[in-house]
Amino acid sequence: MEEFPRVSGLVLGVDVGGTTIAAGAVTATGAVILEQRVPTRDRGPGRAVETIGALIDAIRGEAAHLGHALAA
Repeated sequence: MEEFPRVSGLVLGVDVGGTTIAAGAVTATGAVILEQRVPTRDRGPGRAVETIGALIDAIRGEAAHLGHALAA
């Protein structure tokens, strides 16, 4: 079984779905600390990468404001 390094701080995750794009920051134990969601359909498929980047920037900014380190 492969072992992964332990994470200190928060980990950034992104979920791209057919109706919603979500990004969040979670602890090493899986507790969700920050989360933002944006409807996929309202943005259109051509803007998905732009939307993902904006969500990542927003979560990173919130985490920094709260004094958390963030790994991605």
